[in-house]
Amino acid sequence: MSIIPHITHEPPCQRRHFRLIAPIKVQLLGKVFRTKDWSIGGFRITGFDGKPDPNTKYKCHIQLSFGEFKIGFNAQALLIWYDEKNQELAAEFEELEPKQKELLQYFTSALIGGEMSSIDDTIRRLEIPVTKVSESLACNVDLGIATKKRPSKKTAMSAAYIVLGLLLTYYAIDTLYSSVFKVRVNLAAIVSPERTIVAPVSGTVEQLYVEQGDNVGPSAPIMYIHNYAVLERVELAKIKILESKLELKSYKEQLASQKNKLSSYKEIGATKLDISSARLNAIEKKWSIAERKRARFQALFDDGKVSEELFDQAASAVFSLRGELDVALAEQKIAQQAIRETDKGRFFTDHRLEGGLNEIRSALREAKSQVKLEEKRLEVMNARLRQLVVMSPLAGQVVNIYPQLYENVNKGDPVAVVERDGGREIEAYISTDNLQHVFIDQIAQVIITGRSNVISAKVTHIERNLLMETDPNIISGVNENAFRPVKIRLSFLNKDDQIVIERLPGGLPVVLEFDKQNLPSALKPLASLVNWLMPTTASAL
Repeated sequence: MSIIPHITHEPPCQRRHFRLIAPIKVQLLGKVFRTKDWSIGGFRITGFDGKPDPNTKYKCHIQLSFGEFKIGFNAQALLIWYDEKNQELAAEFEELEPKQKELLQYFTSALIGGEMSSIDDTIRRLEIPVTKVSESLACNVDLGIATKKRPSKKTAMSAAYIVLGLLLTYYAIDTLYSSVFKVRVNLAAIVSPERTIVAPVSGTVEQLYVEQGDNVGPSAPIMYIHNYAVLERVELAKIKILESKLELKSYKEQLASQKNKLSSYKEIGATKLDISSARLNAIEKKWSIAERKRARFQALFDDGKVSEELFDQAASAVFSLRGELDVALAEQKIAQQAIRETDKGRFFTDHRLEGGLNEIRSALREAKSQVKLEEKRLEVMNARLRQLVVMSPLAGQVVNIYPQLYENVNKGDPVAVVERDGGREIEAYISTDNLQHVFIDQIAQVIITGRSNVISAKVTHIERNLLMETDPNIISGVNENAFRPVKIRLSFLNKDDQIVIERLPGGLPVVLEFDKQNLPSALKPLASLVNWLMPTTASAL
């Protein structure tokens, strides 16, 4: 009789991520819960009292303890299932930011790989010592070699007390040394250079050109904000330019017409001047003849040869011609003046001065200036129109887009965050009291929790006059007291250190140590001696 083995085929596990029991805290609906297990995809908590609806989205705050730091971030979770009997709730993360996902992946891989472990609800890095294996034979009984006796309990306890005493002494000396000669900054974290983009105008987001996590170049479009007021002003500016150009054209036509009219009047004035000159010449000759005739009649009248009536007729003719001569002179002056006025843009009609060539020219210049002004206004409005397309100021990765499609935004609201391509930096907050010991280009020791090597960094930026804040380090959440901080930024000196930092997640908290600079002169030789004798705190850690 043959034995047939029983084979059972089990379906493969559908889970995409490993579940971890290392506890993290979830703040949900105003209460804090301890997870039963969690992964990059979501979490499960117990003790949830209520009747939540399925497929409900909740805003939650995730917090995990890493050494002495508390790392937290806000997220949105979708309810998957709820066990009312056991009061268990499972939720799935929705739309985690790249930095948040990178942070969870970092701790997940470290916990699975055994680099970290949870101790008293705190994730700590394990430093596993490696014991050197003896090259001698493991068993020496067969060789006749007597085994050494184990040290007595008293000797072991004495050695333990000695080691403990040395450690406590070193810790006390190191604490005293750090408080006197060092400035330690706990509010520090590894960050990537970011630029927050704000809305240049108020309006409605009508188009998104990129998604969260996309790489963009400088001046790459991020989104389009529709603003009716700006578009209306642009169209009104175009209409205003058209009206100004039409008015300018009208003045040009009036000027051309006026010039033609002046040219005609000038020709007429020249003809009138010729006529008046000819008439004046004729009257002058008549007056000269009449004057000579009157002189002869005067001599004859004195001799009694002509009558008084004939003499009066000769004298009257002289006076009459004299009047005509004066009128002719006046008409000649008027004709000459008319010609001169045509050169000034005016003319005489029926003994009236008419025409406004200078006024038309002035209005024409004003119309030209108005067209240029309206064109400048249109350029400004077109520049504002180009602002409706939000551009990336640098090359990097879009880590966050705040508004949704067709959502209204106000001018100055943050709309996106772009993380610059390139090396990471250290961002830290120090008090104003410690600012006297920190300056640009100062070297600091960067201590990463759980790592024995120390990384050097240089201060590149110091931002003073920050407002009063509570918990300035949003990433670590260490400080709970309000204080007036000073933000500093540090860059790494060594390229190899930069490569190491690139492997760590953004937002990982670190500790900085600066050498105090403004020490009393009496302590400076002692500080130099202690720096030479003592290893750094990071080496001790």
